[in-house]
Amino acid sequence: MYFVVAFLGVLLVLMVLWDAFETIILPRRVARRLRLTALFYRSMWWPWSGLTQRLASGKQREKYLGLFGPLSLIFLLVFWAAGVSFGEPSDRNG
Repeated sequence: MYFVVAFLGVLLVLMVLWDAFETIILPRRVARRLRLTALFYRSMWWPWSGLTQRLASGKQREKYLGLFGPLSLIFLLVFWAAGVSFGEPSDRNG
């Protein structure tokens, strides 16, 4: 059972690292169906834009929508770090 979990952990780490490579390094758009970054941004944008729709002022709404880009990049780095940390196989006896 340990080997199956270890294999899945290594697979998760490789998926996260490959996704980070495609997102940051590659100079072209990636046309793969399942991308962690795309899933991350889809799941983050929907609640963020929904919350800003409740704001009455257009200027205030634009200000909060403008914050999404920089904050989402920081959260994406945290998401990748958590994926690598979670996928790292731990000690068998620990």
